[in-house]
Amino acid sequence: MGNMESTASEKSRNILVVYYSRTGSTRKVAEYITKQLGADMEMIIDMKKRSGVFGFVIGGMDALMRKETEISEIKKDPSKYDLVIVGSPLWAGHMAPAIRTYLNKYKANIESVAFFATSGGSSQGKIFEEARILLDKEIISFMGICTEELKDDSVFDAKLSSFIESLTQKNIDNNQRNLADHMDILFEAGDIFLTRGCSFISRAIRFFTRSIGEKRTKVNHVGLVVQRGDFKTAIAVEALKK
Repeated sequence: MGNMESTASEKSRNILVVYYSRTGSTRKVAEYITKQLGADMEMIIDMKKRSGVFGFVIGGMDALMRKETEISEIKKDPSKYDLVIVGSPLWAGHMAPAIRTYLNKYKANIESVAFFATSGGSSQGKIFEEARILLDKEIISFMGICTEELKDDSVFDAKLSSFIESLTQKNIDNNQRNLADHMDILFEAGDIFLTRGCSFISRAIRFFTRSIGEKRTKVNHVGLVVQRGDFKTAIAVEALKK
């Protein structure tokens, strides 16, 4: 159930886990992290009805259009915490309106932030960049987890333990140094990038392209850089979407 040494060291820090969950998936992750870190927890309540098929569709549209919503009054002041860990479901490729509202409202009160996202299968990479831009600060660590991984206890435990380990001060410092080191790298038009997703199509690609002796390939999305730039400014397209 996670690295006990790193978890113990994190309990000396003042940590808040903030999340919104429509179906319970994001809540499951938030509760695990809260328990392992001995953190406080804040559940964000969307005052707009999101249940049922209609609520699901409207929620996706609101997220796609980057709309805010009315949320309940918070009970925990994020400015009182050394680290705020934010969790959101992925809706139409974006964060849930309730989390967008929370971050817009309280971002000035958040000193340091980590982020996790849950999804039914889509790649979660876009939501982290969206959060970084909205907060106007670097996210010290982030994690995406899909339904397949949520249902597999061993994968779930390993992934959450790795995320919690990344939150130790030593690893935060290393991550920030590594990020700074790589920010100078320039991508040229025509460069190829490789990623790995966990959607149904991604899993199918891994299955049908796996090599003999391997359970799965390590990458399955091939993309192309179309505009020169660094990690923040380069523009790329995913070849599999063509």
